[in-house]
This record gives sequence, C-alpha cells and structure tokens, in this order.
Amino acid sequence: MPAPDDDPIARLLDGRYPDPETGELLRAESRAVVIEDSLEGSEAERVAALGLEGRVAVVSDPTTHAALGAPVERALAGRFQVQSIVLPEPHPDADTVSRLIAAVEPRTDAIIAV
Repeated sequence: MPAPDDDPIARLLDGRYPDPETGELLRAESRAVVIEDSLEGSEAERVAALGLEGRVAVVSDPTTHAALGAPVERALAGRFQVQSIVLPEPHPDADTVSRLIAAVEPRTDAIIAV
C-alpha cells in the first residue's frame, strides 16, 4: 500500500490531487474510501467514525448488493436507519445521479456506495 503522501485516493480526498491536464487541485466530496479484503465486523464503527448518526442510504447494483450491500445493510441496521437502494443497471451519468437523488429519502445523513 502506498504511503499516505503517495496514495492518490488520500490525495484526492484531501484536495491535493492535481488534474493531469490543468494542474488544478481536485477534491472528491467523499469523506472516506475503504478498500479492504473484508469489512466484516467493522462496518458500523467505520460509519460512526465519520460522525454520522441517524439515517443512511446504502447504494449498490444487484450483483454487489448480493455480495456486499445486503451484509453491510444488516451490519448498519443495529446503529442506523438504513435505506437500501439497488440500482438495476447503474452508469456513471447524469440520469443515474438523478435516479439516485429521487430515491434517497429526505433527512438522509449519508449515502454509502458499495
């Protein structure tokens, strides 16, 4: 794993990742990105560590939902109100974003993508 200063994901989250074309520093609005062999048993603590409480929406596609989305939802359900959103055929486009925004319940504190 790269050192924190060399990790492109950490740099993007911190607003220190330069756009390769313009040099402008880019920042992702995500508060955390976790890539691990397993999240089992740490899901609720990881979300709570972000200062979240109350209502969260877990977003996935059908395949990811079966493998990871449903287990994450179950793990979070003891500590949070969980809304499950399974997008049938998501694409990284404005239409998918619009469908997601329309599906998220009011007063949702965070959207968690798996």
